[in-house]
Amino acid sequence: MGEVVPMVLGCSQVRAVDGWATKTLGIPGILLMENAGRGVAEVLLGLEPKPPVKPVLVVCGPGNNGGDGFVLARHLSGHGWPVRVLLGKGDKPCGGDAGFHLEIVRHCAIAVLHLDGTRLDREIAESSWIVDALFGTGLTRKMEGDLALLVTKINQSGRPVLAVDLPSGLDGDTGLPQGPTIRASHTVSMVARRPGFSHPESGKYTGKVLVTGIGLPAWHWGPTGPALCK
Repeated sequence: MGEVVPMVLGCSQVRAVDGWATKTLGIPGILLMENAGRGVAEVLLGLEPKPPVKPVLVVCGPGNNGGDGFVLARHLSGHGWPVRVLLGKGDKPCGGDAGFHLEIVRHCAIAVLHLDGTRLDREIAESSWIVDALFGTGLTRKMEGDLALLVTKINQSGRPVLAVDLPSGLDGDTGLPQGPTIRASHTVSMVARRPGFSHPESGKYTGKVLVTGIGLPAWHWGPTGPALCK
C-alpha cells in the first residue's frame, strides 16, 4: 500500500514523522535514510534516458540530508552512472546514520572528495548533474565561508541541480532564503511538499518540485500526530 499524506507538511512535522516512524513503527533510521535516498535516485534516473558520460557530483553535508545523498550516490552507481561524492562539511565529521551510509559508499569504491578550492572548480566543471544534499531542513542559520562559496560556485556552474528535500539555504516553512541558497532545477521533497513552496519567490530556488516517500504504510496526519489509517 502506498503512502497517503497531506499535500503539505511543515519542516517540524516532517521531523515528527521520522520520529514516529522510528519509535512507533520500529523502522530504524538507517532504513528510512535508505528509502529516502533510493527514492531521490529513482527520480533522477527517470530524468535521464541513459547514464550520462560525465559524473554526477553529489555534495553531502554531515547530517541526515548528506546521508540521503550517500544512499543516492550508491544507487546511481548501481545503475551504471558515474558518480563522485563531495563532502561539503569542512572538518565536521559524519556520524550516526549518515556515517553508516558513508562507510558503505567507501566500500563501494565510489570516489569521496573533500572540499578543496582548486579541485572543486574542476569537479564542478566536469560534472553532468550536481546533487545538493548539504543541509535540507537541518540548516538553522545562513551558510558562511567555504560553504557559502560552494553554493555560489554551484549556482554559477550552469549545471542542472537536484536538491534533496530542500535547496540548502531555503527555509521550507517560509520559502525564503536564509542567506546563500542553492538554486535547483529540481527538488525532491520527502513525504510531502513544504509550506514555503507556495511562496512566489521559492520557485527560483526549488525549480520543479517532486515528492518521494520514505517507506511508510498508509497513514494520515491527525490532530495528535501521524497515525496509521484504519
